Amino acid sequence: MPGWFGKAGTILDTNQRAVLSEEEQTLYLCFEGQSNEQCAKYQLRKQQGLIAAAIFWFSSRP
Repeated sequence: MPGWFGKAGTILDTNQRAVLSEEEQTLYLCFEGQSNEQCAKYQLRKQQGLIAAAIFWFSSRP
């Protein structure tokens, strides 16, 4: 979920913080106190909104 009103973004199924680097097209998932070099790094393939994620989730269910 994106951060609103100055808050950081949140991944709903983890207690890690999400750090988005749009210029690198990279998402870092970090535990509190870690620098980006120590975080899990994910290359972004596509950025879409919450509605697109919900449509994908409903369409992929059996």
